[in-house]
Amino acid sequence: MMRSVAASLGFSASGFLSRQAMAFVSGSDRLSYEVDLTSPAKYSENGESWVHARSGMIPATTTGGSPSVLITMNIMQSKGSDVFPGVVSMRTDNLGKTWTKPVLDRNLAPRLETVEDKPLLPVAASDFYPLFHAKSGLLLNIGHTVTYGRGDRDQWLYRTYRERHTVWTVYDIKRSSWHPWQRMILPRSNRGEYFYHTGAGSV
Repeated sequence: MMRSVAASLGFSASGFLSRQAMAFVSGSDRLSYEVDLTSPAKYSENGESWVHARSGMIPATTTGGSPSVLITMNIMQSKGSDVFPGVVSMRTDNLGKTWTKPVLDRNLAPRLETVEDKPLLPVAASDFYPLFHAKSGLLLNIGHTVTYGRGDRDQWLYRTYRERHTVWTVYDIKRSSWHPWQRMILPRSNRGEYFYHTGAGSV
């Protein structure tokens, strides 16, 4: 989690400046820095935990103040395979000195959809990976869907053969919230065929 923040600042996984960042530093202008490994949030109880914790940074030139770093995490329930009933997000505006409390984001919640002619199946968005899109000036978050079928006792049962779609959302700086996730529309082939399994999680 901290590595993605460090990478956005120009640091490599080993804690040293990347070659790209070093290109801007020479002679007596070398950057002095310290690496502080912290855990802004932890949660694992009652069969639930937070997973897929990844961060994206909105630069100061966009926020009009200090850079903002956003983290999104899937809630995972251990009662089944890949059961993700929601997404929580948190934010820091002082480079990690303090963080907002993790909040369940309703706009990133699972939905009931008709999938392969089967009505009202739970479809969750997972594996989000936020990254700042410089051309649009927006923090873009890309993940993919997980479709479930009802199992015993009305629990969510992961079906590996269900279709999977790439999904995306952008962060609203003024409202401090994510927009509702949407599917990325892909073109069909000349024969009317479509992409069945297009997961883009963790990218």
